[in-house]
Amino acid sequence: MPKELFLASDFVATKFSTAADKAHFGNLLLHFIDSGWKQTIFTEKFYSRLSMCFGHIAHRDRSGFYDAVPDLLHRLDC
Repeated sequence: MPKELFLASDFVATKFSTAADKAHFGNLLLHFIDSGWKQTIFTEKFYSRLSMCFGHIAHRDRSGFYDAVPDLLHRLDC
């Protein structure tokens, strides 16, 4: 997968996030999935942003997310 699939020009800045921040998050999310869900990529900052975008996956904390990964992969048919 290309290193940067999303560019800042693909997004519109808001008062909460710059276009560059949004592109970085999108690229990091794809990298995280492509890596096979490596925990080393799953930092607290990344988890916080992910849970803000997809609150239903928050599972209260990062480790709770990993408990749910097998179910998540099954639902995504991965």
